[in-house]
Amino acid sequence: MNNLTNYKPNNMKNIFLKINWVVYFFLTLLAFTGGLILYSVSQGSFYPLVSSHLIKYFISSIALFITCFISINFIYKTSYIIYFFSILLLISVLILGNDVFGSNRWLSIAGFTFQPSELSKLAIILAISRYYHDYYFISNNNILKVTFPIIILFIPFAFVINQPDLGTGLLILISGLTVIFLSGIGIWYIFFSIIFATSLAPLLWNLLYDYQKKRILTFLNPDQDPLGSGYHIAQSKIAIGSGGFFGKGYIKGSQSHLEFIPEMHTDFVFSIFSEEFGFLGSLILVLVYSYVLCYGIVSSYRANNTFTKLTIVGLTTNIFLYFIVNISMVIGLIPVVGVPLPLVSYGGSAMLVTMISFGIIMNLSNFKGQLN
Repeated sequence: MNNLTNYKPNNMKNIFLKINWVVYFFLTLLAFTGGLILYSVSQGSFYPLVSSHLIKYFISSIALFITCFISINFIYKTSYIIYFFSILLLISVLILGNDVFGSNRWLSIAGFTFQPSELSKLAIILAISRYYHDYYFISNNNILKVTFPIIILFIPFAFVINQPDLGTGLLILISGLTVIFLSGIGIWYIFFSIIFATSLAPLLWNLLYDYQKKRILTFLNPDQDPLGSGYHIAQSKIAIGSGGFFGKGYIKGSQSHLEFIPEMHTDFVFSIFSEEFGFLGSLILVLVYSYVLCYGIVSSYRANNTFTKLTIVGLTTNIFLYFIVNISMVIGLIPVVGVPLPLVSYGGSAMLVTMISFGIIMNLSNFKGQLN
């Protein structure tokens, strides 16, 4: 039996020291930055967006602390349980989910709205990481090394795509494939996978909804419909560009206050920030994200067993993807997808899962045992 299942915290002092307080400070800074932007887009009103955002961050912080206190033994043993629970939630969305703007992505539980696809991002990484940890003790079959992780990844991916939520589905797919790749599979598996995925491109195009095809075509040629499908990204670029180096000043953004930018509190929150704080403010924000992401990278590098290494790198990759995709989207580098900016955008499900992810990273990064 490996030491992973025997690990227990020594005392409360060690548990307290598990929390990286510098990283937590920067996470708090990101959340309060989101609160400032929400206050701006709300025309100086604290309710309901700002108050709700801060309450959700407080609850998410408690979740981070609890996750830091949970033994690695529990996280390891419940990885598959969490995965199957996330699948049940995705199935529940198909039956009981709330339809919002044509997408069936949310569940209402006891008055609270939750997006199960956010939990599935975490669950997939935990399940694949545990599989590869166990794999080295139970099998030398290279086929099994790839087949079961692909199945683990594909099932929730198919449910999320069916909601439909192409953006989240693709990010789940990329983060899961990253974990599989870093497990040490052969280069030929990767090569043939790329060829296979490319061959499926025409089929996947036909499976897309009309609005998804339109987003891709608009990305390729933004000027074809500047007042229609290309309006969102055009206004976002104007806002970012008009901010200049120092920005127009807090609560002085014209694009936001004249409501030219859609979804200002979620997908396009970075556009508002850039208009008001300029290139300098945007650079500082990117550096803050870079610090917390580098913490995850360094933690995975220092990990000395398969489960902790793959889990940390998977969770870090997932957060990085949401960060880079959101910013790339609002500046026109990729098609528009419904992906929030971690901790800054308004939304409880994404914030909760992000904080739990950092709690798991902090917890696992402190494990120094040797696996048998």
